[in-house]
Amino acid sequence: MKVLVVDDVKFVRRTLERLINRNGFTTVTADCGTAGLECLRKNPSIGAVVTDLHMPDMSGFDFFLEAQKLERLADNGVTPPPPFILLTAERDAQVLKMALDCGFVQVMHKPHEEQKLIGQFNAIQDGTPQPVPTPVERPQPASAGADACPAINNIPTSETVLNALRTLDEAANALLPLGDVNRL
Repeated sequence: MKVLVVDDVKFVRRTLERLINRNGFTTVTADCGTAGLECLRKNPSIGAVVTDLHMPDMSGFDFFLEAQKLERLADNGVTPPPPFILLTAERDAQVLKMALDCGFVQVMHKPHEEQKLIGQFNAIQDGTPQPVPTPVERPQPASAGADACPAINNIPTSETVLNALRTLDEAANALLPLGDVNRL
């Protein structure tokens, strides 16, 4: 299965890419929601998406909702949007519940739990995405857009977390060449 990783922090993208590839999946990466949408358009074989919430060009929610509108054409016709996993440093329970209400199959916190993330990809590949730890009634979005998840406009931003991750990314890139990240 091909997994799309969308995160504006290069270190996070590289770490997830290595983890996912090491566990038998292939990856495509994007540094923002706009690039993620383009990847989804061009790759109808993408079977799952893991995305960050706070990104500069659009939030993970906006990316998810825009992806629901895409018409992805494969040889056998239109391909539905893949399942989305939200991987975020956000801790606000209301925001995380909102992600599930909007249709994300799972919400996970950074730093990620490797086995839980890979387990979710295995379940998606088998056609049985794992339920969220706390059962939540999740209505299916009737249509993509603001009407599908009206509370999205009330999401608090987390600039402190975003700036800290960017600083970490810059420090990691300065200290470690691409091949040395596995030593962490």
